[in-house]
Amino acid sequence: MSASAPATDQRAVALRNLNQRYTLPRFRSLQQWQARARALRTHLLAVNGLLPMPVAPPLRPTVFGTVEHQDYAVSKVFFQSHPGLLVTGNLFVPRGKRGPFPAVLNPHGHWAEGRLQDDEAVTVLGRGISFARQGYVAFCYDMIGYHDSSQIGHSEESDRQRLWGLSQMALQLYNSMRAVDFLQSLPEVDPGRIGCTGESGGGTQTFMLMAVDPRIKVAAPVNMVSAQMQGGCVCENAPSLRLDTSNPEIAALMAPRPLLLVSATGDWTVNVPRYEFPFVRSIYALCGAAERVESVQFQAGHNYNRDSRNAVYRFFARWLLRAKNLEAFTEQPYALGDKRDYLVFGERVRPSWAPQGEQLLDRIIARRRRQISAIWPVERREMATFRAQLGPAMAHLLMAQVPRPGEVKAPRVADKQIRGVALERIVLTRPAVGDRVPAYFLQPAARRASVATLVVSGAGKDALFDVRTGEARALVSDLLAAGQAVLLIDCWGVGEAAIPAERDQRPFDRLRAAPSRVEGRAARIKHYLTYNRSDDANRIQDILTALGYLRSRRSLASVNLVGLDRAGVWALLARTQAPFVAKTVVDLDRMEATDDSFLRRLLIPALRNIGDLTTAAALTAPGSLWLCDAGPAVQRGAAERAYQAAGKPQALRVTAGKLSPSQIADYLSRRSPRARQGPTRSAMPASR
Repeated sequence: MSASAPATDQRAVALRNLNQRYTLPRFRSLQQWQARARALRTHLLAVNGLLPMPVAPPLRPTVFGTVEHQDYAVSKVFFQSHPGLLVTGNLFVPRGKRGPFPAVLNPHGHWAEGRLQDDEAVTVLGRGISFARQGYVAFCYDMIGYHDSSQIGHSEESDRQRLWGLSQMALQLYNSMRAVDFLQSLPEVDPGRIGCTGESGGGTQTFMLMAVDPRIKVAAPVNMVSAQMQGGCVCENAPSLRLDTSNPEIAALMAPRPLLLVSATGDWTVNVPRYEFPFVRSIYALCGAAERVESVQFQAGHNYNRDSRNAVYRFFARWLLRAKNLEAFTEQPYALGDKRDYLVFGERVRPSWAPQGEQLLDRIIARRRRQISAIWPVERREMATFRAQLGPAMAHLLMAQVPRPGEVKAPRVADKQIRGVALERIVLTRPAVGDRVPAYFLQPAARRASVATLVVSGAGKDALFDVRTGEARALVSDLLAAGQAVLLIDCWGVGEAAIPAERDQRPFDRLRAAPSRVEGRAARIKHYLTYNRSDDANRIQDILTALGYLRSRRSLASVNLVGLDRAGVWALLARTQAPFVAKTVVDLDRMEATDDSFLRRLLIPALRNIGDLTTAAALTAPGSLWLCDAGPAVQRGAAERAYQAAGKPQALRVTAGKLSPSQIADYLSRRSPRARQGPTRSAMPASR
């Protein structure tokens, strides 16, 4: 076998995790970085359920219990982000100064007392007091599951949340975005001068917010931006978040807005001045803004101590207050008093319109479903808008794409003719990835085919063709008899593509989902799906790799796709990324429209958030598509409306029962339009 076809699929052994040291990419031009930045920002929004952006409900803010001090006032605050989900915290406002004032968001880290933590290593409320004294409105708010934010537990993220793009990180990120809305709504706040700073897990929240929300004008993530530890809490690890990236690259999305990286010698940010900061500064240099990013490090453990806070005060004063004498901005002594007096619901009951747990998720999901329904295309002019809103989200949730020309190699294992069929046993591989897709390429021995059909089965290629006897399953023999070539593959984990147990370093098939399927194997990589593609995403990629290979064969003018049994849903999703496919037949295998069905049969995190398989069918329009054995997972009426809007209602067929092999072959053998040869754009341009 050629050396270009690895003996073991490297996707099973070259796994990523939160504690490895990542090699940071190198960008040679501003244009290269800008393309990467657009794709990365889109990816962050998609995996956090924010693409398209949720329709924001009214804030319904309540500010009460104000206590006035000589130079600042502090109030208790709650408002809603998603329907019924409350953001809770304390608002600090200057006294004796004239506004409007800049404002600072203060997310907190994973301290035992959350935003009430106050010791030598960190103070959140003390930071709020100091900012207010210096001339800012400061909002110190709870992370999900801390103190007054008790509707969902902090470490209780469910499979349902991940399916719907409502992970702890996703909920917290949207809370932070709505916190910006809240601050901008206050008459004493200058809406154009908003900053954000937080430590540890609050540092993660800071750089995630600044990466996706341009309203953050100045930021200082503290003791978190590192290439060697990405954050260990569930709230820092949305599924699919860091598939091909790491925290320093995400932090660089702040460019060219002012950014201060604060690090310590006693935690994982020890190398920031020598490694991570030069990378981030190189991005700022490309943007012509090298003077807007700074780094400061202190000899301390994991912290947001007084030295670190003073460095942030000075940096913020320079950029948000335009102050000249920066040394004057240091923290003065403060007294918090009884910490319980800062609790929002210490003596007040949470409002009845703010439920908790599954009832809260039901409300958020119902609103999302209404939002997707509202943008569903009915007329032709609406189709482009629908594609623009949901197409990028689909691409980034799948994180799979048709390889570029020349990217796929196909070393041959063996060639032979058997029963009038020319057989090529090949292994499809992308050398840069090291993947391995075993395949049979078949065509009539008597003539060269100009049309090829990729047939994918969950049982693998050997269930469709016996290489020893030449016996072909009816569908394959019918297509060959019609003069077509047929490509059969073993997708990830199937047939020859099964990973030997002794070489398989994955935790298990469905991490943090359907744990009963683990079969005794212990998880070896924490937050596996944050850093590695799911099995189903790899299978979808294998289908696209095979389609890219067929498109590269010069003798073929047209390419079709068939997905059988459990592979039908893989094929349907792959088709959304391969517009050149002429005709597609998908066996939906009666898939149900339930969370349990998706957990068992199709694990693509956040897919349900964008309409899952019904949206996939709509994005296939106006391409020829036949859905058979259709269950509730695809809403037939919605799919038909999308095809009507695309101007090709006749291109979609939906059948309740299964199709016979002859029906499929007859459909695919009718004259097909010539395949489009234009390039397919990658979902996420490489960072190298």
